[in-house]
Amino acid sequence: MSSIRSRYCCSGWRIDRPLRLPCAVSGCSLARWAAIVTHRPTGDLALHLSVIAAVARNGVIGHEGRMPWKLPNDLRFFKQVTMGKPMIMGRKTWESFGSKPLPGRPHIVVTGNRAFQAEGAIIVHDLESAIETGRRLAEEAGGDEVMVIGGAQIYAAALPLATRVFLTEIAASPVGDTHFPDFDRTAFLGEELGMQMAKGPDSPAFRVMLFHRR
Repeated sequence: MSSIRSRYCCSGWRIDRPLRLPCAVSGCSLARWAAIVTHRPTGDLALHLSVIAAVARNGVIGHEGRMPWKLPNDLRFFKQVTMGKPMIMGRKTWESFGSKPLPGRPHIVVTGNRAFQAEGAIIVHDLESAIETGRRLAEEAGGDEVMVIGGAQIYAAALPLATRVFLTEIAASPVGDTHFPDFDRTAFLGEELGMQMAKGPDSPAFRVMLFHRR
């Protein structure tokens, strides 16, 4: 039977959740934690459509094409949770990466511009096509999850369909021009995965929540 454990691992995260595996402080890693978070039983063929975002208190997720904070641990968590999984994004999110794909993850870019090209990415022109492409790629790789990583319009369209939402809630209210859309949290069960205290003016405290659709 799982037991509730609360501790700090080597990455600086505090874990307060049922753990299926022992997680000694000396051997813990963010990668191992992410593996625990995303574990699903063998043989379950259902695929998750998961939204992942970092959101400030005032709903800001970006400003002038960048995130208005510096949170290395959250970026590591993003990498570990998305690694090897198809990622759906809008054109502006793709361009925020310098128009270059992140390693180890298929990139699916949604744009209404029929002439748009993106080396290293798959271009589609509606969310439905993006989801179907993501599902096919996930199944071909033996995976069970497609990630939606932004921006605001893509989030708004995907949230009603999402089975899970990974939400980093940041204890700050920065100036921003892009906001995370409201969604019906009563349709989900939420659990806190971890938290980190503030480390400076540009590195505010935050916690990571995982919402499972009921």
